[in-house]
Amino acid sequence: MKKLKTGGLVNETRRSQWIYYSLNVEDKPMLKEVIAELPSMRERIDASKPQSCD
Repeated sequence: MKKLKTGGLVNETRRSQWIYYSLNVEDKPMLKEVIAELPSMRERIDASKPQSCD
């Protein structure tokens, strides 16, 4: 994580005892394109939801 923060790829926000991390890709168009090509997890999330009995 330290290398990612030092390289400017990750932002860190501290709120009391919690630390939140986020990607910093706005000024890195090549990295933004790579992330856009990653598969979505939406199908797995939807598949894991319990189905209602109609």
